[in-house]
Amino acid sequence: MERVQKETVQQLKTISPTTNQPILERDEPSDSELQAITKRAADAFRTWSKTELSERQKIVKRAIELLREREEELGRELTEQMGRPIAYVGVEIKTAAKRAEYMLKISDASLKDTEGEQEQGFKRYIKKVPVGPVLVIFAWNYPYLILVNSIIPALLSGNTVIIKPSPQTPTVAEQMTKIFKDAGLPNNVMQYFHCGTVDRLKQVVQSPDIKLICFTGSVAGGIAVQQAASGRFVNVGLELGGKDPAYVRKDVDVKWAAEEIVDGAVFNSGQSCCSLERVYVDESIHDEFVAAVQEVLASYKLGDPFDPKTNVGPVISKRAAETISAHVKDALDKGAVNSTPQNQSFEAPPKDGNFVPPTLLTNVNHGMTVMTEETFGPVIPVMKVKSDKEAISLMNDSQFGLTASIWTKDVELGHQLADDVEAGTVFVNRCDYPSPDLAWTGWKDSGKGQTLSKFGFDHGAGATTMGFGKGLRNMAVRILACCDEEEQPAQRIKIGLPFGFQHVGGAEMLTKPHEKSTHGDTGIEAFLENRRLAINTTTTTAQNSIRPQANKLSASIRCSVYSNNDPPTRHESQEILVAGEEQRSSSEESGVDDTSFDESYVENMPVCGIDDDVNDDDVLVEDSEIVVAQVVSMKRYASTDLLNDSSVHEEK
Repeated sequence: MERVQKETVQQLKTISPTTNQPILERDEPSDSELQAITKRAADAFRTWSKTELSERQKIVKRAIELLREREEELGRELTEQMGRPIAYVGVEIKTAAKRAEYMLKISDASLKDTEGEQEQGFKRYIKKVPVGPVLVIFAWNYPYLILVNSIIPALLSGNTVIIKPSPQTPTVAEQMTKIFKDAGLPNNVMQYFHCGTVDRLKQVVQSPDIKLICFTGSVAGGIAVQQAASGRFVNVGLELGGKDPAYVRKDVDVKWAAEEIVDGAVFNSGQSCCSLERVYVDESIHDEFVAAVQEVLASYKLGDPFDPKTNVGPVISKRAAETISAHVKDALDKGAVNSTPQNQSFEAPPKDGNFVPPTLLTNVNHGMTVMTEETFGPVIPVMKVKSDKEAISLMNDSQFGLTASIWTKDVELGHQLADDVEAGTVFVNRCDYPSPDLAWTGWKDSGKGQTLSKFGFDHGAGATTMGFGKGLRNMAVRILACCDEEEQPAQRIKIGLPFGFQHVGGAEMLTKPHEKSTHGDTGIEAFLENRRLAINTTTTTAQNSIRPQANKLSASIRCSVYSNNDPPTRHESQEILVAGEEQRSSSEESGVDDTSFDESYVENMPVCGIDDDVNDDDVLVEDSEIVVAQVVSMKRYASTDLLNDSSVHEEK
């Protein structure tokens, strides 16, 4: 669980947004250190994934308790590193604990098996299984909230996690790792590393040990991570930016709506992916609403985040402050009006930090950057609209689609209007509040995938289809593992293939041994007879296909015997090597161009055969037991003595 301390590449500095002075330094790991981290995660997964859910739940529950106990220390670090006022940082820790508690509460139901359709003599279900090491890359603006969204379901599902914090809030990863270690999490189930360069991060993203990537940050960062992962098939969950709109209808309580909308736009200095960044107001109440917003803003205080009376602290960096100022200037240059009320703290903020005063803009339109690009600052642009239809059209006129809100006394109408809004979350009379029982997801350029709710477990818990026939005897099945036309080794089938199924996990199973296929296949015939499993290999090939003479065929099959319980319990597992010589048909040898297909069968003596004597290679099956045969590997050889070829036995 601890980070390797050697061969550092460069040093990362955390700059205080309040003073613009360095406050922390961390080492970026070397290539070899990163490789060691992913390997440790993969090794730890082998044991952690087998841990009972009840044990995982116990550790997570204790970690949540420790998170609450350390709220004051963690909150003060946040104020120092990212500038949120000290009066509000504790709320993030409390909310993170509540989210984690909810995910813990629903973990039994979310991870339980899903029963299939009932059928006489069979049991079918979908089992949730962990996917492997999970890489979590998270932002600085709400680091504890973002982190619990990903790591709690990942750990409860049986995955190991590697967390990469923003260089702006490095202690969050360190503190969370220590909390889980103190809660009893085994070594290397949770690890962290610090990183400030894309190239260094790519190495971890592209590691074959990483089976899931969860990224929260900017659109540009999300694109970079997705591109880095594009060379292999790995799920990438992205929670990106937003340009979240609010629509204030004419029937609303104007003063109340103004208070809520100012809070949704200015809290955390507007640095939230779901902050309100566009406000559309019915023209009949526009002036009244603007006056109400001015009254609210006049009571806010911009200043030192360690002052308990401060409402608004600095933005994260000089660059962020410059971007916000550029958006405001662009709007003013194009005809917008600065309607911000007089406020002494806005006019004379502290000089050393990145302090940006909350700004109210009116007379705005979609020709202005402030209405189209993510500002990520305390700016409230207000635009008049004439109707519900115009408001919804403008709300949807964006590349983003994270959240949106509708403010009205007619709640039923609000729900109807919400159906036409293009966003992952639509609020009625609320904003900027991801609820743990609802899926958190984005549309358009706001991302893909989801966290929170029962759906938050889906990324980290893959589905495996399981099927078992009960008390089967003398029943033949055929398990097909397709090869391509160039006779390359067959693809491995990663799930057990049960007897009696027609389709499981994309692999076709035929109950008739002589049923024809429409392409070249390699197959296995399995028979239960006299309490033992007999294996025979078969091939079906096109008559005009060209094959080497005296082909040899081998297959390694994992045979598992299960007790006939509910659910079944495996009590025996054995790997069997099947090998033999492929016999070519006369029509194949003559090269006849025939579009029909012919079956030719391998003449062989299976290692696991049917005879009068029980031997060590037999898989014994009782009437009350269940057998699952899983293809481990399959390959053709042009060897003259297949069974003496040691490479056959070594291949898995």
